[in-house]
Amino acid sequence: MGVDGTPGSSRALRLDPHSLPVRFAAPDSGADGRVRSIELDRDRVVLRREVSGIRMKIGVPICEFRGVTLRVLPPDGAEPAAIAITLEHRDSGLTVPLFVAAESDDAVAEWKSWSRVLGVPLLVV
Repeated sequence: MGVDGTPGSSRALRLDPHSLPVRFAAPDSGADGRVRSIELDRDRVVLRREVSGIRMKIGVPICEFRGVTLRVLPPDGAEPAAIAITLEHRDSGLTVPLFVAAESDDAVAEWKSWSRVLGVPLLVV
């Protein structure tokens, strides 16, 4: 299982920190349809999900996030190990995936770029 319960081939994700705002879907194991919608800009994240038919919208200022995390995801079934960069919140349900790749020589550059663009600290897990 990958970032936020990401199964199988959906582990791959590459957002451009210089193309904000951006909207994208991300896996969410607790949501109906197992997906949530994310809007990300330099100041705020808006998460939309539906649970048991109830629609939810949560807006979180970027300053409420702990930082940008670089972590290694272990192999998951047929999926190889991967590198993940996330916008980390103390409530893991609000953590946002930014980059996930099985092989990436530029993961550290991506990690630093996200930190600069969002103005949050670099974290390693």
